[in-house]
Amino acid sequence: MHKYIILLVFCFVGFSLSAQNEKLFDDKGNIKSEFLDEYGILSEDYLGMVHEFLSIEEAWERPNEVINLNLSGQNLTEIPEAVFSFANLQILTLSDNQISSIPEDIIYLSNLRFLSLDNNNLRTLPSHIGVLSKLIMLNLENNQLDSLPQAVGDLVLLNNLLLNDNSLTSFPSGIGQLRRLSNLTARNNQIVKLSDDWRGMEMLQNVDLSNNLISSLPQAFADLQFMMILNLSGNKFKKFPSVLSKMQLSFLDISGNEIKVFPASVSRMSALRALDISSNSTRKVRKLPVGLVQFWAEHNQLKRVPRCLFTCRNISVIGLRDNLIKHVPDQIFSLSALEELNLADNRISPIPK
Repeated sequence: MHKYIILLVFCFVGFSLSAQNEKLFDDKGNIKSEFLDEYGILSEDYLGMVHEFLSIEEAWERPNEVINLNLSGQNLTEIPEAVFSFANLQILTLSDNQISSIPEDIIYLSNLRFLSLDNNNLRTLPSHIGVLSKLIMLNLENNQLDSLPQAVGDLVLLNNLLLNDNSLTSFPSGIGQLRRLSNLTARNNQIVKLSDDWRGMEMLQNVDLSNNLISSLPQAFADLQFMMILNLSGNKFKKFPSVLSKMQLSFLDISGNEIKVFPASVSRMSALRALDISSNSTRKVRKLPVGLVQFWAEHNQLKRVPRCLFTCRNISVIGLRDNLIKHVPDQIFSLSALEELNLADNRISPIPK
């Protein structure tokens, strides 16, 4: 069961063609000047008002007005050549097809802001992807990518980069140029190491690197002061990364690693509110941040309830399922904010009255 869920929702509500024409377009099918942004294209603020075209045939009837084109789930093996004729295109969704390559003609879609190619058969990402300098969201989830080109760093306006379920082993050095990136997800890959280039992504807020092969973090992470949510579960950490104690994280999931002892330095993470250290074979937790609200240490080898929990006066959730705990100390009943306590599958006897 997920402890917390982050929803990144891009909603584009389609209006009737006649209504949108009257609002956004002039009689010649051109976007009215008052709705243009500094790039001379429809402002992002109004993308929710455009019609979503669902086929090439429909789009050909009003080519100047094709700003949002959704060709998902149409068994496409390549991107239709006609797509590159829609010069005003800003949202292109090609999810759930069988596309294996991105042709160089994509450079003609210089106004693209949102590009979704998730659930396809991409093995490589071409360097000409870097020409799409207005992209703010790139979704490449569930493909067969084993690397990214340096040109990814040219996508300087990128805010969301979704790379889950590929075969990536590393990130290109150019990724440090993505200074506006706030959300990066790359779970279920084969990433081994992270570099100091991450220092450049100074606006990162949410990072999911779960289920990879990472065993250490670069000191550059200490500079990522806006990062609030970090998921490192299912990696190869044997020691708690010391750099984490220098960050202002609110949520940290480092479950499913090989960390047997959690050091006192964890207590220096003063902004931390939720911590999951489950499935680490953990034997000892020395200290915890006093502001902690949610704590999970399930499926470990703890022989007692960590005493440091009793300093967390606002803690509301404690998960200690499947450990080696025999005794429940009386101090736990002084935690007045506690709403959920899971001590199932331990060795407690007798149960406290």
